[in-house]
Amino acid sequence: MRSGLAVPQPWPNNPVERTAHSVGSVLIRGSVPVGRRSPGALGFAFTGNLMAEPIPNERTHEYIATTREHFALYHNHKEYMAYVLLTLYLAGISILAANDIPWQKIYAFCIMPWVTIGVACVFGRFILWQLQMRTAASIMVSACDHMRVQLLAQPTRPLNHLPVYHQDMYIPDFLRDAVRNVPSPPFKQRLLLSGTPILLLSTWHVLLLWRVVVAYQVPISCYRTCIFPFSIP
Repeated sequence: MRSGLAVPQPWPNNPVERTAHSVGSVLIRGSVPVGRRSPGALGFAFTGNLMAEPIPNERTHEYIATTREHFALYHNHKEYMAYVLLTLYLAGISILAANDIPWQKIYAFCIMPWVTIGVACVFGRFILWQLQMRTAASIMVSACDHMRVQLLAQPTRPLNHLPVYHQDMYIPDFLRDAVRNVPSPPFKQRLLLSGTPILLLSTWHVLLLWRVVVAYQVPISCYRTCIFPFSIP
C-alpha cells in the first residue's frame, strides 16, 4: 500500500554555469551554485507541496556560513571597485586641470563641455551602481548573521528550505524572510556613502569645466547658444 508522503529520490547534482562575479554564485557542499538551482540540490526531493525529509541542521549552518562568506567578499569587491574608480577619475581630472591643454584645438567650445559632462555622468552612474550592489551584499550578510544567531538560540527551530527567487537568484525561503527583516540603513549613512563620492566627482568636474572655459577664451554668454540654441535669435 502506497503512502501519501513523497518518497526520497536521488537528485542529480548538476552544477549550473555561473560566473564568480555573479551575486548568485554561492557554492555549498557538492559544488552546486545557489543561483537557478533545483530543490534537490538542497538535499531533499520535492513533489507536490510536501518535502520528503527535513534538511539536517549542520547543512543549514554550512549553507548560511558559505553564503555569508560569499557576500562578504562580494561586498568588499564592490566597495573596492567604486573607490578605485573614483580615485582614478579624480586623479585624471587633476592631471587635466593642472596642465595647459589646448582644448580649442581638440573640439569646438560648444562640444567639449558636453563631452566632459557626459564622461562625468558615466563615471558617477557606475560608481553609484557599485555602491548599490555593496549595500545589497551588506543586507545579505546581516541576514545571514541574524539566522546564525537564531539557530544558536533555537537549534530545533523549523525552517522553510524551499527555494524562492529573490533579486535574480534562488535562495531558501527562510533566508529571504531574514533579508526582508533587515532594517534599511539610516538616511545619514546612505547619504554619506553615496553622496560623498558624487560630491567629490562634481567638485573636480567643475574645476575641469572652468579650465576648459578659460582655455577657449570666449565670453560666457557664447555658451548660452550651446545650452539654449533655440531660445536666442
